[in-house]
Amino acid sequence: MEIIWGGLFLMLTGQFFQDPMNWNADERFNPPIKEVYVPYGFDDNDLAQVIIEVEFKDTCEEIGRAAIIPHDQEPNVLMVYIEAHKREGFCLQVLNRQIKVVDVGILPEGNYKIRSYNELSREFSDLRVRQAKSSRIDDNTYAPVDSMIIQKDPLGLRRMITLSGTFTNTCLDIESITIAKTRNNLIEVLPVVRMNEGDCQEKDTPFLVHQAIPDFEGEREIKTGRYLFHIRTMNGGSFNKVDYLVMNPDDRIIPD
Repeated sequence: MEIIWGGLFLMLTGQFFQDPMNWNADERFNPPIKEVYVPYGFDDNDLAQVIIEVEFKDTCEEIGRAAIIPHDQEPNVLMVYIEAHKREGFCLQVLNRQIKVVDVGILPEGNYKIRSYNELSREFSDLRVRQAKSSRIDDNTYAPVDSMIIQKDPLGLRRMITLSGTFTNTCLDIESITIAKTRNNLIEVLPVVRMNEGDCQEKDTPFLVHQAIPDFEGEREIKTGRYLFHIRTMNGGSFNKVDYLVMNPDDRIIPD
């Protein structure tokens, strides 16, 4: 295990810090990380991912390179490293939040701690990797979602998820959409597809589906608030977006 992690550490750090983008040193900086979102349910044959959210002070600052680097002495610690750069030109002096999906790779079964590369004592979250039940990457086939918006339901509550994308076969269809809060600030959406019988044609077929956030109770309850929506997509990918929900008519969308 130590040999594997040592090789992975050298490979990732070498590829990251020797990137041929040739940014000038004064253009790069380490931005403050607002949140690191870690989806739940990765198996040891999945491509694990984390989603980093950064807050900038204006519209000219942008996320650059990012990596998850294994700690060379603690095999269960993964360090988040992220860079940003500032482009020249007109800038709006407003809060500018951006997210970046970072591939961690295929990890052995176990529990990992996600910490800051620049401040190792700062722990963001944990990442749990289970033993796979089969050799398949996903238990289901998910829809090729490339967009998501939150809309109001008939009662005026901001709790209706609208997913869209494009199928490549006329017989593909959405079979079910599962929605669950897997962490306090993360909602996972699983849009499972099915292959219908009939005169199937290889043809682009746009789709648009709506699904209301369910009313769960207890630990599963989804309350009004700000969440990262992690939507599983075809071929082991994901679509990610941060947005607000309003689940109760008396709730404020943004607390004072």
